[in-house]
Amino acid sequence: MGTVSVRKFRLSATAVEERFLDAFRRSMSRSGDAFAEEAGAAAPGAEQRTAELEARRDLEEQQKRGHAV
Repeated sequence: MGTVSVRKFRLSATAVEERFLDAFRRSMSRSGDAFAEEAGAAAPGAEQRTAELEARRDLEEQQKRGHAV
């Protein structure tokens, strides 16, 4: 009878572990989606990055000309 109790305990523990892991995977999936959305919102697009680089080059050229004069 003691062996049956141990077996039932192990099956129960395994079921609890599986439920926990399933919930954990779902949580990680939701978190990953949220981080992906946030990263997309925070990351500048290619056009914006190009415009920023051009503006920086223009500013640096103006500063060089201003110092040369």
